Amino acid sequence: MTETRSSSGTILLLLALALVPFVYLCGLLPVGSSTEARELLVIDTILRDHAWLLPLRNGQVPSKPPLYHWLNAIISFPVGAASVWLARLLSALLGGLTVYSTALIADAVGGRRPRLTLLSAALLLSTYGFVKLMGEARVDMLFAFLNTLAMFIVLRRFVPDFTSRTGRLIPLEDLDLNLFYAICGISVLARGPLGIVLPLLSLGAVLIYTAGFRAAVVYLLRPRAGWFIAAAIFLPWYCSAFFRGGDAFINRQLIFENMRRFFGGEQVNTEVWWFYLPSLLRTAFPVSLLFLIFHRRLRDPQARIISIWFWTGFLFFSLASGKRHSYLLPLYPACAVFAALYLEQWLSRLSDRSGERLRSIARALNPGTIFAGAILVLEALRVFDEFHNPAVLNAKISFNLILVRTELLLSACGVVMLALSMLPSARAYYRSPVLSWSAILIVFYAAILLGDGFKNQLKEYPAQSAALAAAIPANQKLVVMKSEWDESFDVLLYYLKRPVIVHPPDAQPLPGLLLASRSWIDTQRVKWVQAGWSMQERLKLSSSYDRVLGRVEREKILLELVRSGPRQ
Repeated sequence: MTETRSSSGTILLLLALALVPFVYLCGLLPVGSSTEARELLVIDTILRDHAWLLPLRNGQVPSKPPLYHWLNAIISFPVGAASVWLARLLSALLGGLTVYSTALIADAVGGRRPRLTLLSAALLLSTYGFVKLMGEARVDMLFAFLNTLAMFIVLRRFVPDFTSRTGRLIPLEDLDLNLFYAICGISVLARGPLGIVLPLLSLGAVLIYTAGFRAAVVYLLRPRAGWFIAAAIFLPWYCSAFFRGGDAFINRQLIFENMRRFFGGEQVNTEVWWFYLPSLLRTAFPVSLLFLIFHRRLRDPQARIISIWFWTGFLFFSLASGKRHSYLLPLYPACAVFAALYLEQWLSRLSDRSGERLRSIARALNPGTIFAGAILVLEALRVFDEFHNPAVLNAKISFNLILVRTELLLSACGVVMLALSMLPSARAYYRSPVLSWSAILIVFYAAILLGDGFKNQLKEYPAQSAALAAAIPANQKLVVMKSEWDESFDVLLYYLKRPVIVHPPDAQPLPGLLLASRSWIDTQRVKWVQAGWSMQERLKLSSSYDRVLGRVEREKILLELVRSGPRQ
């Protein structure tokens, strides 16, 4: 019990040391992707219009259920509008909870081994794709946490030698299944039907391995109170949203976001079946490398259970027609636990000489050395003028300010860790690699966020939105020509902070101010002029990022449409 408490305290210290600077850095970066902007627009709608039941994104049904937006609206209520920093803070906190739930799974499945528990948490915190999504205002981290928590509820019973201890092939109690289904019901409110399909498939596969196909199917099909608990959680919202949104709600959230994304169809990002194999190696690096290497020896029954959990979800996502790198996020905890199981065994088998060599390296890589090296690299980046294009000058100046703040943050972290190492109660932590590992994680996080920050600065969305707002009279409505599936305007509209009228691109034009993409105008200009419309360009909006890459078609243009009569 004492070792378990010590392990939990070490994990909490690791989380605190790594996440506090991470949360600060998240607040420095502007929004640069539609995946963040669309969620922030929904949160703005809730706070502005008090539309909690079915908040529309500029008149369009949102792509995901509202649990993530509700949580964000609650914490942003004192501000009165969607806050980028608070939304990212929520994702970071949910990421920390996911890490802790992963450590609990490793602790239960591994048989209360403190080093294994700590390794699983450290490996997940070191996963590139996990860290990147932990710093973004997206639904994905909430779903990953709920999925991991649901799997912990059931996997905690699969302790080593559980068959001899319990005398059963399925060690679960009724309370376990009821809690599992309740969490799945909450997860449906975060991610839709996938919230119950993914964990249920994973649990079914684990039970088939331990008890056989027939026993597993009979066990899962037995009526339980958990079914009704889950239905009571998500069905009221789905019914109410259907009565409000009608066919538009069904078409967007059920048919498109679930049926079409799995079976394929129009507007779905279809990829080849092996898409996730290279994606796993890249997004889950370096844990994915350990995960695949350790699969050469799959003798441990506990490791097999974790492997089945991972590969069940991996196969499900691979069979789906629509694929994105972020879909693998709920599988990263399984990847980390599996790698930690074998890494812990490998470390325990090290010879005394090899172990002493590793400890010497760990002592040399103290937090002071790590932070000093990182600050020197950042200073070199700040001084070295890599981009000579005048088009990126303003973005580069803004990015240099972020670099300076990051250098100051790393210096402050070094001072705090030095102070911690001098406390008598913290000497045990200092002798362990916890502080050094935390320092490495902080530098790792800074590198990821600085890369995203520079790219987002080059996109210049805040400046573009400010120019657009200045060009539109306060009492005039703005019409945006875009389809239901086009999200390229969402970041601009988030920073614009005013309602707009979304007009289908194939509908009849409306007089007044209109915002459209260059590609759409090039295809429609002749048609509209012949129909008797005069198109006067008022403002052109493009970013340094698109100009450097030569993406002329992404330019947005503010037009004024005036009826001049059909051309003879």
